[in-house]
Amino acid sequence: MSNLIIFAEGNTQVIEEVSKKCTDCTVRVENIEKIKEAEIFNPAVLILDIPKSKLKDISMVTKFPVPVLAVVDEIPNDITVRAEAFDYIVNPVNEYEFSVKIKNLLKIKELNDK
Repeated sequence: MSNLIIFAEGNTQVIEEVSKKCTDCTVRVENIEKIKEAEIFNPAVLILDIPKSKLKDISMVTKFPVPVLAVVDEIPNDITVRAEAFDYIVNPVNEYEFSVKIKNLLKIKELNDK
């Protein structure tokens, strides 16, 4: 079973519920301060639910070992993320769109692992 790890600063209830509905993955929520320890959770996809400014700061110094989905308030056109794959979704999260994006990132992870 794959792991979806949500890294966030605040309330992640909506993201957590939608994540559980759209996949049969295990969903875990961690504080963004633990992002450097992401690999120990054996993630298939990382979900970052943090402000754009913090996303920019973290992405400048972190190379993510798996695909990343960022939940943002506005389109992040000035951010470069080093990861197997990167996508974003704008708040408020549309459940169908979120599901499609997560499934696509899981498929990328599966193909990269072969």
